[in-house]
Amino acid sequence: TVTGMAPGTATITATMNVTYTATCAITVEDPSYCSPSFSTPSDDYISNFTTTGGDFNINNSSTYESGGYSDYYDSYSATIEQGSTLTCSVTPSSTSWTYGHAIWVDWNNDFAFADTEKVAYSSSVAAGVWTESFEVPSTIAAGDYHMRVIHAYNENPTNPCMSANYGEAEDYKLTVLAA
Repeated sequence: TVTGMAPGTATITATMNVTYTATCAITVEDPSYCSPSFSTPSDDYISNFTTTGGDFNINNSSTYESGGYSDYYDSYSATIEQGSTLTCSVTPSSTSWTYGHAIWVDWNNDFAFADTEKVAYSSSVAAGVWTESFEVPSTIAAGDYHMRVIHAYNENPTNPCMSANYGEAEDYKLTVLAA
């Protein structure tokens, strides 16, 4: 077992007795999040995503992104204390069509969004701006977390890695401070 290797390629040589030597190369890849995709998102994108209730909040106006996925983790972040409530709003590109929404936060930083990490979601599809709040658990360690917002035409997202025809997904940084 080899643990604690940084991403890249390492060569390991093992000598067994005096007669046999074995050499192998191991490639360790950077972990990454799945990329949701939307085949025709040019009319069904998130035109604005905002947060309120944090010490620092997000206000991101954007346009259509090819493939329907935008990673804003290094560009936009919300900062909030443990046990506090963050309110999120999604403004769709069209306020006359119906959309479903969901937000996940990778609380254990394992590069996967578990069902238990879905922190906000729409119970039915609706037209217009969607606003929902969630509480940051008081037991979550202070640090940076990956937050994914999904906006899907005429369906409630249940999979943070979904593929669909119409919609968009955006990723953001959520920084949690000790209370």
